[in-house]
Amino acid sequence: AQVFSLLRSRVYRVSVNTLAGKHYDLLVGIAAPGQEEETLEMTLWMVALGGKPDSPPVVRHFGCYRPDLRAFSMASVNDLTVWERVRELTGESFVEFHPERRHWRNLFIRGMQAFFTVWAQSDGRIVPGPVSPMNVAVPARDYRQTATLLALADLGPYEGPLSLVRPLLKNFYLPTVSYYPWTREILDITWVFDAVMEALGRAGGADFLKELALALETSAIPEVDASWRLKERLEEYREKLQAEYRIPLALHCAVERYRAWERDNPRATPQAREKHILEMYRLYRLEEHGDLGRYTFYRHTYFAGFPDETCRAFDRLLRKMFHAPDLRPTHLVELSELQDTLTSEADRLVFSRMVFPAARLRRPVEVQAVGQEGRGVVVVSAQVRDRRGDLYTIREPVGPAEIGRLYRLYLEAGMPFSLGDQARYLLAVDSEQRIVGGICYEITEPGVAHMDGLVISAALRGQGLGGELLEEFALRMRAQGIRVINTHFISRPFLRAHGFQLDEAWGGLVRFLEEEGLEGRPAPEGAGRPEAAVSTHG
Repeated sequence: AQVFSLLRSRVYRVSVNTLAGKHYDLLVGIAAPGQEEETLEMTLWMVALGGKPDSPPVVRHFGCYRPDLRAFSMASVNDLTVWERVRELTGESFVEFHPERRHWRNLFIRGMQAFFTVWAQSDGRIVPGPVSPMNVAVPARDYRQTATLLALADLGPYEGPLSLVRPLLKNFYLPTVSYYPWTREILDITWVFDAVMEALGRAGGADFLKELALALETSAIPEVDASWRLKERLEEYREKLQAEYRIPLALHCAVERYRAWERDNPRATPQAREKHILEMYRLYRLEEHGDLGRYTFYRHTYFAGFPDETCRAFDRLLRKMFHAPDLRPTHLVELSELQDTLTSEADRLVFSRMVFPAARLRRPVEVQAVGQEGRGVVVVSAQVRDRRGDLYTIREPVGPAEIGRLYRLYLEAGMPFSLGDQARYLLAVDSEQRIVGGICYEITEPGVAHMDGLVISAALRGQGLGGELLEEFALRMRAQGIRVINTHFISRPFLRAHGFQLDEAWGGLVRFLEEEGLEGRPAPEGAGRPEAAVSTHG
């Protein structure tokens, strides 16, 4: 059957039903005489844009093109276009209460984002047209983040930010307000800027908005600027980008979905709430937004209804993370201050899992500020017990003196000790604050840690403390994104009992952290062997 299409060609929908009961739809078109060159250009761009290995396609899948027949084929897209969803939102059943503003924001940003994404994927060469809400389909479920451009029938050269922004403003905002005047109070011109940031990222988006501001100085958009205060809103938006974290759209949607679940489950336990948070985190792929995105998500979900003291401490931490992006959160005093406001064991465990998402902890970690009246250095500590039940703290050193005490343990065990600039350390401290063991290691390359050695005080050997220290070390490395711990061939029985394996390609013993789940990990077989002085040097 012939269908409507923005392509200047006759387009037909073909349905295929197989004997196995599967159904497929595709579009077949016949280019009009004289349109062969335009059709070939569209074909080449759709093939190039649909085959990006590092991102999902934002144009529909293209099949093939036969120039001799002027025939082409492409996938059928069944999602509604932005304009069809606008009509759906303004239908008679909705006019009485006006749909929530977040639905409009979600729809417009996702729709406009697709045009900026295609522009970026073309290396800034084309304006993918028609730039119209009728040319972009948006999935109903907001966790399916990628919208789809239906046609590239009106390609144009990119001649600056206004060549892309001007048609978006004219075709998305003005027709909507013209047809449905009451939407004027709902629509926000800054959604265009949000679409830029969603498509191009923080650095690329900021550069584009800077170019847009310069372009607006010499070439305004009268029909938009007069009523929507475009220049003024852009200046405010850019200033806000420098002052605070812009919450990504996916995170917004995940928070809204969690709050809807929470309203339906007001008596949910902390464990159930955390489980649902993790489901939303995976569903919306929030790991793409790093530590700041994860902490912000927890702030607006699990910790949203906490006392003012906790919320203020959390907000101070988020501001510090935003303004000091090069510092790890576990090195911030504000993280320790936030932990101090939590009194429930269940809440502290959720906090710990937020800090170390890759390691499914069964007990809370402690974030402490020590030195200089409790505000000098922040360390993350964990409590472990040996076979006798004695309690020990595993943490990083807080100064050169503690590294010196660990050095003495290495000398007493007859082991070499690294004091290089890249060396890092993890200590085992007893209840009397004596250093009774430790690990020396280096991050040799992204995702790889080299363990130089592990040592335990002679009086505590054979009690399992070395195994606990090694497992805590592996847990921390995995939480920091380390995929592999490698070491040399010495002390094989102990290390093999804790997951290391011989790998000649690595030149030693290796433990692959990405292949293991640390939650509920049973005690390694043979963990009772003496482990105190484990030298990994040849």
